[in-house]
Amino acid sequence: MTVDANIRDDGQQAIAEVQVVFRVHNQDKKNNRTLTVAIPGYPAPKPPPSQLSFATGGNPIPMTRGNQQWWVADIKLKPNQRRNLVLTYSASLGSAPFVRFSYPLELTAQVWPDRLNSARVTLTFTDPPNPQ
Repeated sequence: MTVDANIRDDGQQAIAEVQVVFRVHNQDKKNNRTLTVAIPGYPAPKPPPSQLSFATGGNPIPMTRGNQQWWVADIKLKPNQRRNLVLTYSASLGSAPFVRFSYPLELTAQVWPDRLNSARVTLTFTDPPNPQ
């Protein structure tokens, strides 16, 4: 799993543009498998993200809201099939002098089917930081 967040200022507030790539593999070499995945969204009580998209191979994956913190989707995999699932969204981080971005990695590990083998989180900033 990789989480790439680009933090930018739109002039009124800080925004996180987030792309998360989940890699899944049906290790069964004979049988199809349906994975029910819970995809963490932006943790409550923050406002929900906008421009939410979940897809594989450019094709949207239908999601239903699981609760305040995640969305649920069923992923069908053929025997030994691997897929990249791509979640993208924009999240408001607020307009205070100091903002915080968080991604609920511990929640992902709790609700992910099977084992979450690895994770990488990268933050980038579109504008150089203001030294003041």
